[in-house]
Amino acid sequence: LMGEIARHYVPPGDPERLGPMNPKGDPRVDGSASPSQDTSVSVAIDSDRNVFCGTPSGWGSDIPMGDTGVTLGTRLVSFWPGKGHPNEARGGKRPRITLTPTIVLKNGQPFLAISVAGGDKQDQTALNILLNVIEFGMDAQEAAEAPRVSTLHHTDSFNPGGIVGEGVLEIQEGVPDATIGELEAMGYKVRRRFLSIPAVILNKEKEGIVQAGAREAHAGVRAW
Repeated sequence: LMGEIARHYVPPGDPERLGPMNPKGDPRVDGSASPSQDTSVSVAIDSDRNVFCGTPSGWGSDIPMGDTGVTLGTRLVSFWPGKGHPNEARGGKRPRITLTPTIVLKNGQPFLAISVAGGDKQDQTALNILLNVIEFGMDAQEAAEAPRVSTLHHTDSFNPGGIVGEGVLEIQEGVPDATIGELEAMGYKVRRRFLSIPAVILNKEKEGIVQAGAREAHAGVRAW
């Protein structure tokens, strides 16, 4: 999406070249995503530097798994009834889902744990945070608080037949107006808004440091 000008259509992809198959593409029907407020972020590290990272999201399921206190997730909404779609509903398939808790290794040891709530913004926010730490040298809290950017120019995971917002970039407060103006001049539809809920653990074992960070007030950080 980021280029000389903004596209307002989704071209079919070429898996060998990892790019659009033709310059005009195949416009798709708009879709709209309903914001989810049921996903939780969870990252933890103990005194032995064992790291846990999870992003539980039950979508309102009330079916318990025995006496574990855990309920079954219900992501059948991500299946698509149309034939030939990657998320086609049929036997032996499981849908692509947005839940992507991430642990990054450095020299074979856990270095960074990222959990994000926010539907299709999860991978995008995780990438923002990953770059903040690795490329820009931020600590855990700085990486979680830094202004983020995400695109809506993708298929909606909760309505796989439509595009969420063609040519739309969502940018968090803190990005300069001049940058917003340059993006709009390129043809992007820019929206300023709150983006997702991340929690981060940064494990600098060599320096003997463990850092934890979270962006929102309800994404709390605790230490034991």
